[in-house]
Amino acid sequence: MIMDNFELQRIFEQDKNRILGKIERAKEQWQVNWEKVQGDLAAEAQLIWFNLQIKIMEIEALEELKQMEEKIKGTIEEK
Repeated sequence: MIMDNFELQRIFEQDKNRILGKIERAKEQWQVNWEKVQGDLAAEAQLIWFNLQIKIMEIEALEELKQMEEKIKGTIEEK
């Protein structure tokens, strides 16, 4: 199936927004949970670990999105 440039970019933007939205919701949920567990050191430690996992996921997602965007730009330039 051949997609035109506009369709390819539209799909990429939708996926990008979906992925970044999930990351943002995870951060928001982390903040809510952090406020709930203040004073419970074990729970705070678990949430710190969870926050690090969110940050790793965000870095990996941004890198993958950057690579996808570069591939799309390369595909468009070839046409």
